[in-house]
Amino acid sequence: MSKALTQVEEFSNLDIKFHIKLAEATQNPLFELFLKPYFNGIVDLVKKSNVPPERTSKYTEAHKKILQAVESGNSEMAVQGMLEHLTSFKDINLLSTE
Repeated sequence: MSKALTQVEEFSNLDIKFHIKLAEATQNPLFELFLKPYFNGIVDLVKKSNVPPERTSKYTEAHKKILQAVESGNSEMAVQGMLEHLTSFKDINLLSTE
């Protein structure tokens, strides 16, 4: 297994934990139930995808921005950060194995 793939897998595991913790922070059990099945297969999908390993630092910065907004109680900044984070994936084809 390549070092880059291992790093992407490790990041994927941490990414999932971050999003699950964020869902738990909403104190909405339905949201948690909705997200957990989605994340169950994401690590395998990332292994097979074309997600560039160098993007992990970009995603980490996005997570920091979202976390800071949540911790400070700034819901507008949290929503904006999450929207930016989600739209940053539009150029990545998670279903491509090329």
